[in-house]
Amino acid sequence: MPDRSQKSKSIPDRYQVKDSDNGRVITCTESPNVRVLIKRGQSTSDSAAHKAETRTIFLDGAAQSPPFLDNDKQIYNLDHHHGVVRAFTLATCEQALLLVMRGLDLRERNWTIIANDPDLDTVLAIWVLVNHLRLSESDSSGMQEIVSLIRLEGVIDAHGLEMNRFTGLPASALKEAEKKLEKLRAKELEIKKTGEWENIDYADYCAETLRKIDGLVYRPLEFHDYHDVDELARVETNTGRDVVFCDSDLGVYELEQYLTRLYGTQPGVIVLQKSPGVFTLRQVDLFLPENLEPVYARLNFVDPAVRDAGNTWGGSGEIGGSPRSTGTKLSLKEIADAFRVTYRRPGVWDHIRNFLYAVFITAAVFIPAFFIAHNLFTLFDWSGIGSTYAGRDALQSLQNTYPLVLILIVPAVYFLAGRRNRVYGFDIPAGHDWLYLLPLALMAAVSGGVWIPELSDPAHGNVSIGFLTLSQIQMLAVFLLPISAELLFRGFLHGFLAERYPCQHVAGQWFVSYPTFITASFYGLITLILPLQTPPLHDLALNHWDWFTRVNQIAGFFSAVLFGIVAGSVRERSGSILP
Repeated sequence: MPDRSQKSKSIPDRYQVKDSDNGRVITCTESPNVRVLIKRGQSTSDSAAHKAETRTIFLDGAAQSPPFLDNDKQIYNLDHHHGVVRAFTLATCEQALLLVMRGLDLRERNWTIIANDPDLDTVLAIWVLVNHLRLSESDSSGMQEIVSLIRLEGVIDAHGLEMNRFTGLPASALKEAEKKLEKLRAKELEIKKTGEWENIDYADYCAETLRKIDGLVYRPLEFHDYHDVDELARVETNTGRDVVFCDSDLGVYELEQYLTRLYGTQPGVIVLQKSPGVFTLRQVDLFLPENLEPVYARLNFVDPAVRDAGNTWGGSGEIGGSPRSTGTKLSLKEIADAFRVTYRRPGVWDHIRNFLYAVFITAAVFIPAFFIAHNLFTLFDWSGIGSTYAGRDALQSLQNTYPLVLILIVPAVYFLAGRRNRVYGFDIPAGHDWLYLLPLALMAAVSGGVWIPELSDPAHGNVSIGFLTLSQIQMLAVFLLPISAELLFRGFLHGFLAERYPCQHVAGQWFVSYPTFITASFYGLITLILPLQTPPLHDLALNHWDWFTRVNQIAGFFSAVLFGIVAGSVRERSGSILP
């Protein structure tokens, strides 16, 4: 943030250069929702410019297209180079001023300004757009100053220096504007003279020039009501009232009034960062679909700092904050994602897409495993590790080659996915109320809910398979197959769904979440076809079914589903797959 001590002493430094995913961007603290991106050599085609993201403004050649105004999509191209009659087309800076004065509202949600070169015409256009709020105020004393500068630069840029008398300015005003313009252009001309223009940092240069324009247009007393507001992030909601993340020298209630002035309307929720890891949440719009309670629940589920009921996100439905004892361990993006999941509930197609993707994840593990297991002895040369034909026959008769393959595939899928956060269960168990579920989990496990591979004939137990005996391989499978199941279903698959749906959390309300229900159902269905202690469905001919087999099969399925629901609840309330 700029130095806040300078507020009443001089014109404040309102321009910041930040790193973003798209490169370095410039923002103004009085229009924090507007980002300026200057990309060297930026050249967007005509068709791509018309398909750009909503609320995008291209400047002075950044789009290879004639000037256009797409008010439906809020995409604008301000240019006087392509597809125009240059002799009577306004320069870019004059086009920008005309749009602002005719009522272009840049206060709504996020805007992106794209340029490819910070020459003075472009920088003046940027200054007009990020200063739209002050220029639109009827008592703005800087209006006459900036209009003179823009009018003179517009004529020079479009028609040449010798045409400056066509600005229509009085002789004294023209002379004063020429002096100011020379000051603004001096550094640009000096850099271009040395041949270093293509090597400078465009963002830093532009921000420096914007500050110089402030010094020529404004007086310090005009900023008596100025406050530093840095918009850190924004989450759009379906109501049109967004969640705005800010860093500011104001308290949350004062910030509420100030943001209403900057944005022209109240935000839905304000998230004020008071210090690293410390946030205040304030719901401004009381008519949002949810108050802050579901947000607290979501943040408590994903935040590793929440270890017990005494250190959680919480407060009232309208105002609250981060854990008091430790602060939060979440990044700004993770907090924003929590709001996004809470306020932007999935629609019907989202549910279908997420369900199909969960099916795909499961199939992506089991289909290759089936193939490898059924072709285990044709795909690999076992003679190289000293196996005998008796050993191969014993391993085939074991009927657990498929579980053995799963032991290798599932952990690889989980860990190679790069998931290392609490949503995927990669954390130390927290809380203690999940311990109440352990008796029920144990009951479901011993009744067939835990995956235990079917054991082969004990007579083959001492047959060597490579470096291990068959008995040792069986014991390894008995130990590792349940772990693999937990990694797949309560780790990776549950984590994928938990990123998109509400879940339980440490010391929170009890309910069966959608991720828990789906993963438990998939777990039960897969149990029916695996070669486990309960006879698998695919090994049973209809004419061989008896009532005992039917009951055993059904009991195994429901035991697996019950175990999945209990294990999923434990995993959510502890934040870990370890229990």
